[in-house]
Amino acid sequence: MSLSFLGEIMPRVIITHAVQDVDRWLAGKAERHAVLPGVKNATDLVAMDGSNHTAWVFDFDDMDALKAVVSSMPPEVAAKAESHGVIMPMTVYVEP
Repeated sequence: MSLSFLGEIMPRVIITHAVQDVDRWLAGKAERHAVLPGVKNATDLVAMDGSNHTAWVFDFDDMDALKAVVSSMPPEVAAKAESHGVIMPMTVYVEP
């Protein structure tokens, strides 16, 4: 768990997936933030072995919104993921 600047407790979330091109995925950072308004402390991670595996780590307090986006990805979110070269499936981890 992480504390926001207002003292709110926010669960830490990690989303992992492969991508077609790591540099292309990294270039879409601002657009990733727009998909889930309220994301805090976001960090993009890439595999140390040079493979195409990536992770997006962030604090987020609306688990219902996250579940909705992940379980039934809206077309505009799917289009963004595709434009960033995301290869499904995504795996989502949430700090208990």
